[in-house]
Amino acid sequence: MRISYGVHCAALAAAALLAWPGTASALSDLVLNVDCAAGQSIGQALARPTLFDRRLVIVVNGTCHENFTIARDDVVVRSTSGGVAGTDPSLPAIVVDGAKRVTLENLVVTGGHEGVRVTNGASATIRKSTISNAVQHGVLVNFGAYAKIEDSILESNSQFGIVVNASSASLVGSILRNNNGSGIAVVSTGYALLGQVDDAGNVCCGNTIEGNRLDGVTASRNAVARLYGNTIRNNGAATGRWGILSVEQSMVWLEGGNVVSGNGSASGGGGAFVRGSGLRTGQGDQPVIPQTNEISGNTTGILGQTANLELGGGVVVSGSTLDGIVADQGTRLRANTITVTQNLGNGILALKASGVQLNGSGPNNVVSQNGKAGLACDEYSHYSGNAFGIGSNNPAFGDVSCTPF
Repeated sequence: MRISYGVHCAALAAAALLAWPGTASALSDLVLNVDCAAGQSIGQALARPTLFDRRLVIVVNGTCHENFTIARDDVVVRSTSGGVAGTDPSLPAIVVDGAKRVTLENLVVTGGHEGVRVTNGASATIRKSTISNAVQHGVLVNFGAYAKIEDSILESNSQFGIVVNASSASLVGSILRNNNGSGIAVVSTGYALLGQVDDAGNVCCGNTIEGNRLDGVTASRNAVARLYGNTIRNNGAATGRWGILSVEQSMVWLEGGNVVSGNGSASGGGGAFVRGSGLRTGQGDQPVIPQTNEISGNTTGILGQTANLELGGGVVVSGSTLDGIVADQGTRLRANTITVTQNLGNGILALKASGVQLNGSGPNNVVSQNGKAGLACDEYSHYSGNAFGIGSNNPAFGDVSCTPF
């Protein structure tokens, strides 16, 4: 029996194609140990060529004093005890430049212009790491890149904990604290998901954003931030800033399980400030458990200026040292199933041609036990809907001191 050479080669080629791994993870990892105390470096390990398409795993022992760039796909840098100290303050300690499927794990990263920069369409996961004392930001994600930050700490950086600039990021189970700017800033069409929901719709894995000198969460210049189960507290204590800042046509969405407390100072600030942008509370396009959010114990609860405030889902605004909700400068507030209570000033205050729409039937919105009026407006502002749930506020100011549309 004679077999055609061409057919035989084609069969071999097909068999080889079926057997060839499609990704680096299908091949065994190339593991390189780097002993920083012995003068070895992560940069040298990254320069080593690999056979075929193997994933490169660099295991770091001790602290390597260097700045390095990851420009190849499928790289893991993890530490047994130590990490990276950037020696050149004009450069990031670690750059992930255009590379895909990069993981930085169990690292202590200090110094550098940024602790980690993920850039030029790169994708990286930062897991169980601490990033601190950068000249600017702990993490910078820019130029269409993506970063996932899991169970990590971003603290004591000279500017922001993380900046997401025209890129996207997700953060779960992490702590952003004591940074000189905001905990996180999402800017220039950036998108950030903080926390998540499981398959059953339960909120899980939120982050703690606390003690930052400016704001906890900033969305600016057409940016979007969606939040599940986060604790945003004690930000802006020295500067009179906010737990949440949404400005320049941006949107912040508190989908459920978020607590915004203790933000601002005697000089101002508070829970959330929205200017020329939006703030929304309550579930989005899928049910979440819980869908309620708490904005409590801040200086002002929520302040909107030329803003859209879509407040629902059982949000509670309470314990503010000033007013609970202020709609100012043409702001439109739409309320559906909200509770505004025990604020030292007004429950809801509408100023300068702003409008308050109280949706639902019966006492759907509860505004009670506030130190001044339940709902107060200046002569240029009005409300619509029913005010059945507004009662038991300071009788010297009245429950409803506002003209209906």
